[in-house]
Amino acid sequence: LHAPLPISPQANHAAYIRKYLGGGARLRKGDKIGDPLFRNPAANDYHLLPGSPAIAAGEDLRYPQDFDGHPLPKGAAPDIGAFQSQAK
Repeated sequence: LHAPLPISPQANHAAYIRKYLGGGARLRKGDKIGDPLFRNPAANDYHLLPGSPAIAAGEDLRYPQDFDGHPLPKGAAPDIGAFQSQAK
């Protein structure tokens, strides 16, 4: 077996469009594509790093807390993902 070659962001974006959006689909307001800046995905650590575009970009789904038990913000947009950013 050979190690996989690195994939460029442009190739990654194009593959996403083809597979998930049907090739000709367009993103709509609020849709996001990009690096969410996970802390360490290789170690299954999907907490967000400061500066992540997923911070305060979610929808209020009325969940009281994240997967770490931290409360989600009231009246403000939560982060996208399972873990609410704790960076201030």
